[in-house]
Amino acid sequence: MDWTLTWLTVQAIASCLLLGGVLFAFFRVRQAQKSTDAQLAIELFHEVRKEEFKETLRYIYNLKPGWHKKIKRYDLYRIKSLLDKLELLGILVKKGIVDKVLAIEGYGGGAVLKCWYQMGEYIIERRKLQGIYCKYVEDFAARTYYYQRRHSSEDGKKDWIKFRRGVRGRWKNLIDYYDKNPQLCPRFQK
Repeated sequence: MDWTLTWLTVQAIASCLLLGGVLFAFFRVRQAQKSTDAQLAIELFHEVRKEEFKETLRYIYNLKPGWHKKIKRYDLYRIKSLLDKLELLGILVKKGIVDKVLAIEGYGGGAVLKCWYQMGEYIIERRKLQGIYCKYVEDFAARTYYYQRRHSSEDGKKDWIKFRRGVRGRWKNLIDYYDKNPQLCPRFQK
């Protein structure tokens, strides 16, 4: 009996088992990561549905131009907290952890676009001072803008891209506004 052939067969079987074990472990790690990402997305969904989040959005919608020069510290902290949550949502969308369409239609792409309308200049100004301030908020607003440009003719979609400042303000279609003012339009981030 040739022991060399037997040992080669044993080595081949062991190598296959080792490879199978490594692939199985890799699959399980990926599955655990996706589960963690899904939990994070669900927690974020609950966070953006809280009344405090909605109140802060309403506050932002009523801000007047030049608001950041005369805002109370408490209100600024509320706004920054909201921006942090939107930044996280933007990161999850950019990395492909949360589906873009789900994020735009389910989490509040319209709200992000309205926030960008109200706060875009402030965010860009802060970014010049701090570096990467809210870059994923802008990226998500850009994704929302381009998504809405393609889909705004569908029934009901035009309504949630309109914006008015305060109760007495004039309604403004944000897609048309950014089409006419491309320098103010949110941009994709690298």
